[in-house]
Amino acid sequence: MKNTSDAGQVAKAKKMQEMAEQEQEKDLKHLLDDPAFRRVIWVWLSDLSPMSGIFCGEDTHLMAYKSGKQDFANRMTAELAGASEEKYNLMRHEAALKQENEDE
Repeated sequence: MKNTSDAGQVAKAKKMQEMAEQEQEKDLKHLLDDPAFRRVIWVWLSDLSPMSGIFCGEDTHLMAYKSGKQDFANRMTAELAGASEEKYNLMRHEAALKQENEDE
């Protein structure tokens, strides 16, 4: 957008952004149909440790690093669940079953 005071350009930019978001959601829905994709994404989410604490004493650099990982994991979770809550929950269930089998 060249001119943010031009209502036409702003409307066009907004429309393009909405179309890009819809396309991404459609792509995620398609990818979540693939069990291999769900397994890989779950490993990545687990590696990002979204549920672990970020506080670690006085090491502010490590805390900032952990906070960034947590933020990215939260964004991924929101995007995936937003695209298909059903498939996201299926992914969680599959991961729990896999963990149970590994614990036996």
